Amino acid sequence: MERTRGEAGRRRARDARRRAGRGRRRRDGPARPLRRGARRRAAGRHRQRLRGEPVRLPAQPGLRVAHPRRRLLRAQPGRAGGPDHPAGEGAELPAHRADGHQALAGAGLPQAEHDEIMASEQYNAEHGIHLLNTCTPYQVGNVPLKGEHCAWMESSAVVYVNSVLGARTNVEGRESTGAAMLTGKIPYWGLHLEENRRGSHLVEVTTPVVTNRDWGLLGYWIGEQVPEEAIPVVDGIAATPDLVRLKHFGAAAASSGGVEMYHVPGITAEARTRDEALAGRAAVEHLRYGPAQRREAYEHLNATASDTAVDLVMIGCPHATLGQIRDVVRLLEGRRVHPDSELWVFTPRALRHVAEQNGYARALEDAGALLMSDTCPAIGQFLPRGRGSSRPTRPSRSTTSRRS
Repeated sequence: MERTRGEAGRRRARDARRRAGRGRRRRDGPARPLRRGARRRAAGRHRQRLRGEPVRLPAQPGLRVAHPRRRLLRAQPGRAGGPDHPAGEGAELPAHRADGHQALAGAGLPQAEHDEIMASEQYNAEHGIHLLNTCTPYQVGNVPLKGEHCAWMESSAVVYVNSVLGARTNVEGRESTGAAMLTGKIPYWGLHLEENRRGSHLVEVTTPVVTNRDWGLLGYWIGEQVPEEAIPVVDGIAATPDLVRLKHFGAAAASSGGVEMYHVPGITAEARTRDEALAGRAAVEHLRYGPAQRREAYEHLNATASDTAVDLVMIGCPHATLGQIRDVVRLLEGRRVHPDSELWVFTPRALRHVAEQNGYARALEDAGALLMSDTCPAIGQFLPRGRGSSRPTRPSRSTTSRRS
């Protein structure tokens, strides 16, 4: 429980800091806090760093804008989506999209908020916005190509798209992604530039990294060792990881530090070899990750845990894959969640529908777990009541839950 909340808290605080512009980002070290009086001067220096014309993003309707929140910027009629999507154009919202909202409304969401969410979705759908509602859009159809310029904001999605897919994006904020959605352009700086995508720190791995836990521990350790905007080159990986492990690794490195891109020679998109990842230069720092470092990362993650009575087990931050949901179902076979605990699994809505077809949602329900989509506690700010607590559960206005 403590570990889950700590991870979510670190990611939430870091993303909020970036959106608010409370730190000056540098290539040679962590962000430095700015006093209010210095922010305007920093903004001027930031503008001086821009090079060339703004990048023109792909034309609508295939614009690659990833937004983890369900409530997108509401544009003025006739202006959202550009000339290809004038106001009023688009199909009616499918009726099945209301099912989950109705379930949540019955669980305590005020009807007015429920209606507001549905009206917002209807408006966005009419203006050509793809309602993916997930922090892992690459799982449900938004898969940019290598070299494609994007405007993404969620930290685990940014590190995945930069590293695994080879597309290009900085960690954007709500306002800049909204502006990119409307204009089809994004400032040409940071990780959009070739010279800023070269590896900086070499991490030599000397212990097996195979399981999800192994990849998560490696990610947490690297994030804590390198400066916020470093690009680590992870060398010594013997077996090719799958999507889940790379998703897990990137999210951990972005949570414990500020990693927005990494290279794994022979695996990720822009690093066939170590030399290519480093662009022929010497590494700024050479780190080694062995059994001692793995144990160090494990002990650090569990340093604050003291109670074996767990209130909540949360899976799906970032959103779980269909395979992860299947694995949970298999682990629960013949068992039930303890009555004093909660098991929540979060996944994109599109994958939740597939999970329902496969019988996974029913199996989770029968075991006392809950499958949800469109949000997670890090975004929705809601948790179960907990043992001995009178504090009511605060459901997110963007939560969608369905039991079968």
